[in-house]
Parts: sequence; structure tokens; C-alpha cells
Amino acid sequence: MTRPDKQPCLCEPLDLKERNQHSATCNREARKAITNAKNKARRKSLVIREVRKVSPKMAVGLKEYIKKKNAWLPGKMCAVYPDKPAIEPHHKAGKATMELMLDETKWLPVSRDGHIYIENHPAEAKEKGWSLSRLTTEPHKTI
Repeated sequence: MTRPDKQPCLCEPLDLKERNQHSATCNREARKAITNAKNKARRKSLVIREVRKVSPKMAVGLKEYIKKKNAWLPGKMCAVYPDKPAIEPHHKAGKATMELMLDETKWLPVSRDGHIYIENHPAEAKEKGWSLSRLTTEPHKTI
């Protein structure tokens, strides 16, 4: 006897028949085979997408930031090492929000070495005005 799902019947040698003329083991195996076939078909139909590195909203903000940065930087010298040309802005108040990131009044022109120095010496940077306290510029953050 064959099952409706075209699987060979496992209960031929057994006389333990249920209402559908198959054993419980045979019915269980048939249900398992049907479920496995459905799962296999479902896995094939899944479309795998890459996760975005940047959200669409952030992408728009970053484009604006790059334009502003490229217009602001030329000709500026490093605030930490005045003999070096500035190649990037240091965000004195951080970049927690897009508004802070785009606020040119809180940018400081620095060379790469100057930026590293500011990041490695935060107390001195705050004392000299190269950085601002994040507690006052990022009120959404709490201690």
C-alpha cells in the first residue's frame, strides 16, 4: 500500500491499523515527510538580502556632511600642531546627532596626528577648548 504523499507505507508488516488503515508510526512519518517538504520549499523561496551599512536617512546626512566638510577644510591649519595642514574636522561636541555632526561652529580643523592627540588626551583637550563636555552637548545621555 502507498501513502497519499507517495511515500512507501511502513506498516505493511504490522497489523496495527488506525482509521485510515495505516499505523501510528506510518502516519507520523508521513506527516514528518510532508512538513520537511514544505520547509525545504520555504527555504528555497527565501530571498537573502544584504544588511545596509547606512540607513537611507543617514546616507542623505552623510552626503551633506561631506559637502560641508570639503568646502570648510581647504586652507586651514591644524589647531593642535599649527605647522601641519588640517585634513579633517574634530567634532568638539561629538557626532551623536545629525545636528551636532553638521554644526560647523563645533568643528575644529586638525591634522590626523592632532586628532589622535585630542582623542588620547581628553582632559587637556577640554582645558584648551579643543573638546566640549559631552554631558552638556548630549543631554539625551545620562550617567
